[in-house]
Amino acid sequence: MVGLVPFVLGLGWAWWAAWRAYASNLPAQLGQQAHFAQAVGILAFFTLRSIPEVSGAMSSVDLMVMLPAIAYLAALADEG
Repeated sequence: MVGLVPFVLGLGWAWWAAWRAYASNLPAQLGQQAHFAQAVGILAFFTLRSIPEVSGAMSSVDLMVMLPAIAYLAALADEG
């Protein structure tokens, strides 16, 4: 239960960063539409997957897939 709040806040922040990048049309301006779509797809997959199951030891493959996508979305949000 302790990890639920940071996990939900992290996912919420990642979705907010994705929305901010999308709303500013930054991926299209940078020619990053494909990378942006892949990062949002990864984020959507793990968001939906986290509803019925626990997705997360900090050393799992999930983290290795999700962190680069979140870092990319954060970089886009900071750019815009």
